[in-house]
Amino acid sequence: VDVVIHVTSPGHYPWEDAWVQARSMTAGDATSYNDFASSVDATSEVIVVSADSSASNAGAVYVFDAGSGTQLAKLTSTNSAAGGYFGNSVAVGGDTIFVGAWPEDLHRGRAYVFAKPPGGWIDTSTATATLTPAATHSSIGVNFSSWIDVSDDGNTLAVGMSGFSTASGAVLVFAKPSGGWADADSDDTGVVMLRAGTRIAAGNFFGHDVAISGDGNTIAVSAPVSTFDGVGSRGAVFVFTKPDAGWASTTTMTVVPRLSVDGAYRQQRLGNWGVALSYDGSTLVAGAPGEWRKGEFDDSQIHGDAYGSAFVFVRPSGGWADATETAELAAGFGHKYDQFGRGVAISGSGDKIAVGNPWSRSSNYRGSVYVYAKPSGGWSDDLDGAGDNLRVLTLAGADSDPKHRYAFGERGLAFIGENQLVAGQSGYVEALAQKDELSSLPDGGLYGANADHSVTANTLPGSAYLFKLRQALRQQPVAPPAPPPPPPPPPAEPEELAEPEPELLEFADVDEGSVHAESIAAVAALGITSGTTDRTFSPSDAVTRAQMATFVARTWEAAGRECPTAVVLFFDDVASGSTHAAGIDCVSALGVAQGTADRMFSPSEPVTRAQMAAFLARAWAAAGRACPDDAGLSFDDVPADSARAADIGCIAALGITSGTGSGAFSPSDAVTRAQMATFLARFHEALTN
Repeated sequence: VDVVIHVTSPGHYPWEDAWVQARSMTAGDATSYNDFASSVDATSEVIVVSADSSASNAGAVYVFDAGSGTQLAKLTSTNSAAGGYFGNSVAVGGDTIFVGAWPEDLHRGRAYVFAKPPGGWIDTSTATATLTPAATHSSIGVNFSSWIDVSDDGNTLAVGMSGFSTASGAVLVFAKPSGGWADADSDDTGVVMLRAGTRIAAGNFFGHDVAISGDGNTIAVSAPVSTFDGVGSRGAVFVFTKPDAGWASTTTMTVVPRLSVDGAYRQQRLGNWGVALSYDGSTLVAGAPGEWRKGEFDDSQIHGDAYGSAFVFVRPSGGWADATETAELAAGFGHKYDQFGRGVAISGSGDKIAVGNPWSRSSNYRGSVYVYAKPSGGWSDDLDGAGDNLRVLTLAGADSDPKHRYAFGERGLAFIGENQLVAGQSGYVEALAQKDELSSLPDGGLYGANADHSVTANTLPGSAYLFKLRQALRQQPVAPPAPPPPPPPPPAEPEELAEPEPELLEFADVDEGSVHAESIAAVAALGITSGTTDRTFSPSDAVTRAQMATFVARTWEAAGRECPTAVVLFFDDVASGSTHAAGIDCVSALGVAQGTADRMFSPSEPVTRAQMAAFLARAWAAAGRACPDDAGLSFDDVPADSARAADIGCIAALGITSGTGSGAFSPSDAVTRAQMATFLARFHEALTN
C-alpha cells in the first residue's frame, strides 16, 4: 500500500493572511433534505441563504444579520408548492433581495423581488414584485430564473432562462423602475434579451449561470454544454457590455465575445454552476467542474473525470473580444469526482477568488474552499495548490467518518467586501455512490458506499459559514491598557462647578434650557463637533452616516485612543478628499461600520436611532469592553429577536439612552444632531470612566 500524507493547512502562513471561521448559520426551523446554502449572496448588512429543497422541495430563503449571524427573516413563495424549489438561486443588492424559482408553474419559472420593509426584514411570503416571462416567451420548461444575479445597488437584474427555445437559452435584463420594483411589469415586456446567436444550438443551456458586475455594466452568461470547434460539451461564457445609452436602448443583443478554453477536455463544461465578475467587470472567473453524474443532461454521455478547474479571464485593453484564458486554477491534490470549480466567487476588486471543491477526497470528502489572492505579477496558473497566495479552508468541527459527505463549497460562495467570505455546506450525506452511476467503484470502496453502492440521503441540514481574514479582525495593536489619566485638581472655589465655560454655549440656536444643551457644550469642548457654522449647531437636523462616522472617530480619539492606520476597507462612494473620509476609514477599520453594500458606504443617508445604537455598541466592543450583564431597559417597540436588540440593550445598560418615553425607543426615527450630542457625550463618559 502506498501511503501519501496531504498537508492542506501548513502553519507557516503569516498571521494576518490566515482565514478564520467566525461563525456558522443554520435555519431556525432546519430539517434534513433542505440543500441549505446551495445558493448564497451577501452584503455588509445581510447574508441571504437558500434552502431550495425540503421534504416537499417547496424551498425557502433565510436572511441573517451579517454582523451577528442572527436570523432576521424567512422568505417563502406566494405560490409555494411541492417541487417549486423557491431559492434555487438568490441575489441581494442594496436593500432588495431577489429569489429564483425556476420549476414553478411547470418550469416556466418566476423571480421574486423582496424590498426591505421600513422596520427591517420580517418573515413573509408577500413579495414586492413577481417577475415572469412574457406570454411570447413563456412555455413549459423555459426555466425562467434558472440563475439570477443583481448589481450592487439592486437596480439591474439579470435572469437566466436556460430552457428557452428548446434549451438554446436566453437571459433577460430588468431595470428597476423609477417608482421602485413594486412598479415592475409582471412579465418581461420592454426588457433586454441577451442571446448567443447562431453560436448556440438547442440543448446548450445558455443562461444556466449568470453573473452581473457590481456596477451593473457587464453581464457574463454561461452555456456549459455548448458544442463548437468539433468538441462537445466544452462549454463557453459569453460577455455582454452595457451600451452607452443603457441596457434599455436595445431589445436584443446577440453578437458578443465568447470565452472558451483551448484544448479543453470534452466534458470540461466551462461555466457549469459557477461564473463571477469583479465590481467593474474587468476580471471574470468561471468554474469547469466537468461532468460528474450520468443523466445530468444526457444519459448517453460518457463520464468525465470531474477533477475540475477554474479559469480566470482578465479584460484586455481592447475589450473582451480580445480576451483569452489568463490563468487556470486547480486543486493541488485533485482526484476524480472532486468537482473543483462547482462554486466560484470573486471579490469586488477582483484581487481574491474563492473556488469550491465540494467532494474533495483530500479533505476526506468533507469538501474544501480554495481562496486565492492575486499575485503581485497578476493572475497566473496554479495547478498544484502550492502557491503562497493560496489558503485552503475546511470545516472546523466536521467529523472524520469516511462515509460522511458535507458538500462544503458547493455553489454557495460569496465575498463580503475584500476580507470576508460566506461559504455554504449544503448537505450531510452518509454515502454517495449509486450502483448504476459509479459502478467502477469497489464495494465499500473509496466513496464509503455500502456493499451494494446504495445511497443514504441527507441526515442533517446544511449550514452557511462566515470566514474572515485575520487582518480584517485587527482593531488595535495588542498592548497593555494605558494607565488612567490622573484626576484633575479640585477647583479653587466650589462655586466654579456650577458655572459653565461661557464659550461652550455660544450657539445661537441652542436654548440653554434644552435637555441637550449640556451635552452639546460637552461635545463642542471635546472637539467632536464645532457646529454647522461659527454661531449655529442646527440641533434639529438629521445626522448622516458620513457625519456619524466622523463624530464616532473623534469621540474615539477624544477618549485617548488612536484610529488604526492600516485601513482594510474602501468605498466607491466616498471621495478620498471628502471631509469625512478619515472618519469613515477609522470606523471601518475598527469594525464599527462596514458599509451598506460591497464597496458602498451611503454617506448621505440619515442615521436611525437603531443604527446609532449599533455604531456605539460596536465601538464599545472595539475598545475591548463587554456590555454589562444587565440587559438594560426593555422597550416595547424593540422585539427581543430583532437585529439591533442587543445593541440597543447594551447602550441602555451603559446609561447612554433611556428611550423616547412611555417604554419606547423609536428605533426607526432619524437621529438629530442634538440627540447625537447627548449620545456621544454619555458614550465618551462611559468610555473614559
